[in-house]
Amino acid sequence: DKVTQVRQALVENRGESIAWGAVYAQCLEDMDKVTAQGNALKIARTLYKEGKALAEGVALQVGDKLTVRLTITADRDMDFVQVKDERAACLEPVEGLSGYRWNQRIGYYQETKDASTIFYLDQMRKGTYTLEYEVYVTSLGRYSQGIPVVQSVYAPEFIGHGSSGSLQVK
Repeated sequence: DKVTQVRQALVENRGESIAWGAVYAQCLEDMDKVTAQGNALKIARTLYKEGKALAEGVALQVGDKLTVRLTITADRDMDFVQVKDERAACLEPVEGLSGYRWNQRIGYYQETKDASTIFYLDQMRKGTYTLEYEVYVTSLGRYSQGIPVVQSVYAPEFIGHGSSGSLQVK
């Protein structure tokens, strides 16, 4: 079913100076098959309705107010960390204004975009952190959620992403 393309290229340095390069690979997968992965950084997303965690497959209704909770774990101190949560198309954020926020023991800038909410943290010390924001359910149907991603901006090899999921709105 799936076609794999492999392209080969020869890179050659014909000069006498040092040359640097990089190789990037891209993998495509159905969003609902993506599972959580991470090394020094890990992230998990949980949706709550009226203070109770939503179980997979629970039907929602238009107008429901949900809390999105992102739980982030860092195994070392880091500076300049970005957290991006891709929302399902049926979810509209309650807070539309971007700005600086303070939550628990960290300060961060929260940016609300059309399809995601992004958090920029100046410092993240070793430990576990929770970021939350609220959304309304706006449309009927079945929707795939994107994945939450946490990454060090200065050392992008430190990255983790959560699993995807689906929402059913009746």
